[in-house]
Amino acid sequence: MCKKSNCLLTAIFSIVVGIVIAALFAYNRIPHISVSCLIALALAAITLIILSVLSSAAGRSAALAKCVCFQGRCLLLSTIGTIVSTLIALSISLNHAHFLAAVLIFFVFTFLTMMLTTLTALLHCAIGRLCHIKCDE
Repeated sequence: MCKKSNCLLTAIFSIVVGIVIAALFAYNRIPHISVSCLIALALAAITLIILSVLSSAAGRSAALAKCVCFQGRCLLLSTIGTIVSTLIALSISLNHAHFLAAVLIFFVFTFLTMMLTTLTALLHCAIGRLCHIKCDE
């Protein structure tokens, strides 16, 4: 079975980052937030492709299967959250004066931070386990 991943710690860190970025957006300190949302959407699509490739390759490698098992759910949740919140944010006018826009920016960047942190942890685990197995052979 899978051990507990660091998803809770990642979520807490991501919420803090989301609050900071939403506050900066609300005080009009982040120009061109729509471009940042488009970049977040592209990163989420790339992450979804990476997760599907790693999941399909996990059948051939026990080390990779453990890493996908540890981080896969958290990564999938954060990727889908990034895609959904970014599409909602891009479908409305992101005005600095509206509270709803700041809340949407909070969700976009919370999920984005969570996705990038979890993807980094998954790749670190996979590379570490695969290199450890290959070095021992």
